[in-house]
Amino acid sequence: MTSQTTKPRPAEREAAYQNAHLQYNTHETISEFHQAMQAAGIHYSGEIIPDGNLHRFHIEGHKSGSLNGAYVLHLDDCPAGWFKDFTSGISKTWRSGNGSKVSYALVAQIKEAKQQREAETRQKHEAAARKAAEIWRKSRPVNNQAEHPYLAKKRIQPHGARLFHESLVIPIHNEADRLVNIQFIDSESTKRFLSGGRKRGCFHIFGDPTKRILICEGYATGASLYEDCKQRVIVAFDAGNLLPERRISAIYHLITKSLFAGTMIYQALDRRRRKKRR
Repeated sequence: MTSQTTKPRPAEREAAYQNAHLQYNTHETISEFHQAMQAAGIHYSGEIIPDGNLHRFHIEGHKSGSLNGAYVLHLDDCPAGWFKDFTSGISKTWRSGNGSKVSYALVAQIKEAKQQREAETRQKHEAAARKAAEIWRKSRPVNNQAEHPYLAKKRIQPHGARLFHESLVIPIHNEADRLVNIQFIDSESTKRFLSGGRKRGCFHIFGDPTKRILICEGYATGASLYEDCKQRVIVAFDAGNLLPERRISAIYHLITKSLFAGTMIYQALDRRRRKKRR
């Protein structure tokens, strides 16, 4: 008896073809989306789930356990998505081929992702501010540079810095003059900030208001400037805080409330001094 192989019916062949075609298109779309992400400088080798939902992920090269990346990918008649690196601020909407405009649903998800991230950041900032206040209460005053190797090495006085265990601690305030973060400097001059603490738009101040205000990046530089010039010095802790851009204008808010007419502000950026007439 000869066995016969049953041939697929036309409808079954068509369904199999459509399924294979769909799988191929899905793979190609995900690959294109991933390539766009890589081209933007966001490196992620994990699975991309094209279900239209918001997904958070770890960006390669970032701190272990962090979820600084986010993406949304829709697979429909016009595949589209969005991805962002919340650390660098890189953000991009993406469409496959020459598709139409991004859907309202995707725009809403992007907005939701931003709001979620902002809420998480505010929670981390608040927790760090409470911890900073507790550490500051437990720290002890420093009277002279001989009490810490960093002060002796830089040949500067403490100017209100304190000691917490073996580290020099520098208070960091926001535009409302609230203590929100602390910089720790150990005996080897290694510096760190409180995890999750706010730094952008925040500062440490030396001296009372004067007609000349100096803004610099580091604490030791600020202390040296103050001791040499006896002018008010603002330590920004971050080169980004030295730029007079709207997104970091908070650092100037406290300054401008105490400026004299004709005050000169000098900024130190990449070892160059910029002067701005106020």
